[in-house]
Amino acid sequence: MKIELRDISDVLPYEQNAKIHTQDQVAKIAHSIQTYGWDQPIVIDADGVIIKGHGRRLAAINLGLTEVPVLVRDDLSPEQVRAARIADNNVALGTFDQEIMKDEIKALIALNADITSLDLGASDDEILQYLDPGDPDIDGLLEGADIAPDDDDEDDPLDNPRPEPKEANYTPAYHVVVECADEADQEKVYNLLSGQGYKVKVQSM
Repeated sequence: MKIELRDISDVLPYEQNAKIHTQDQVAKIAHSIQTYGWDQPIVIDADGVIIKGHGRRLAAINLGLTEVPVLVRDDLSPEQVRAARIADNNVALGTFDQEIMKDEIKALIALNADITSLDLGASDDEILQYLDPGDPDIDGLLEGADIAPDDDDEDDPLDNPRPEPKEANYTPAYHVVVECADEADQEKVYNLLSGQGYKVKVQSM
């Protein structure tokens, strides 16, 4: 097997490729190719159809490249080609060992590398999760990062208690209910009390 340059128009995407590449992913791949060059060729079958590397093809198109390095796997059977595509997609879905990734980034910092200027294939926000507040470069990363505020930074209701409600200006009122024998008696009491300056309300019970 050997790697060769091939016209990008002759490198054909697999129509049933299950892997979905977002614009952000393609942009990261393109930036990596631009920064470090091709360290992984696009793997194709005997007919020029991609087995591995659909994202690299899209990145090359974004970069305006007319030729791309390919590895032709004409030694694989149709069953092996199909299985290789599925396996490649499954491997790409793997997760990181967070502690190992943290150690690797800190080892890079220990080499006096400016990680703010290196392409690590991750955003500043993603790199920050592996760093501690006292690590070098943390300030440089924080300048461009969009970090959600820590819950500890939120105002503690115990530190800032709500003010006590003010006492309302309340004037007590005293009521007297007078039960009358009939409407005529009610009218007589009403006129008498209202004439003496009392606030009187008529209520039928």
